[in-house]
Amino acid sequence: MKSIAITFPNGCRVVADFAGKETELEENLWNFLKDGRKDFVCHHTGSTGGLINSYPFPDKKFMMVAPKEPLLLCGDLAGMIGWNGFDLLLMHEELTEPLISGAGEIAHVREEQLAEYMEACKDVWYHCYLYHKLAVISAERFEEA
Repeated sequence: MKSIAITFPNGCRVVADFAGKETELEENLWNFLKDGRKDFVCHHTGSTGGLINSYPFPDKKFMMVAPKEPLLLCGDLAGMIGWNGFDLLLMHEELTEPLISGAGEIAHVREEQLAEYMEACKDVWYHCYLYHKLAVISAERFEEA
């Protein structure tokens, strides 16, 4: 099973396993991460609840990849990771307003790391709205030793 590791500004590192639902998007992200760790600038949405958009530093032109089944973002999607070719979506709490995303569901944070992941996502929210500082996460391929 393919997985990615995501590291947050507070040092939290979680592993998310590919879901197998959007294989083209999963392969797209896997290939994007082939040369090692990539950094993503985060923006936590203010009105939708627990959703973080994160964008890679622009080192190339990105091609959006349409998901087979666009995500309906509503309710409790904690731990779900989405991708559309240029925007890594991190869901961590209940989403307060329903919206359709251009991303597909590609991975889920491992259950045993979910609480730590949710705290790290809250810290990203604090970076945006409390500290007024840029939050940067990194993602990389993860392979079991």
